[in-house]
Amino acid sequence: MQRLTQFVSVAACIAVTAAIALPAAAQYAKPEDAVKYRQAALTVLGSHMGRINEQLKSSSPNIQAIQTSAGVVESMSKLPWDAFGHGTETIGNTKARPELFKSEAQVKELAEKMQAEATKLNA
Repeated sequence: MQRLTQFVSVAACIAVTAAIALPAAAQYAKPEDAVKYRQAALTVLGSHMGRINEQLKSSSPNIQAIQTSAGVVESMSKLPWDAFGHGTETIGNTKARPELFKSEAQVKELAEKMQAEATKLNA
């Protein structure tokens, strides 16, 4: 049983690593898929930031809830950036600023800043 559990853990790690490592073009069959992915990742990220905010406003914050959400925020902060590809700026009900689609370097810079801050938050 322990070997099966280890195998499943290793397989899950490999699957997650492969998904993150694939180039953006290979991840999304259609631009609409990239938009859905981006919006879903940002929705989860925003939800957990909101949970942290509510706990911090509380007279007796739940530290465990904050730590759990901070871990999710750190993980999710790595996900949406590849989905800001060309051809996705006008699809669906996007709230992304048009200038994000003009500068891949700007998106990369913003992503790195967010990820650094999310790592600090989780620490």
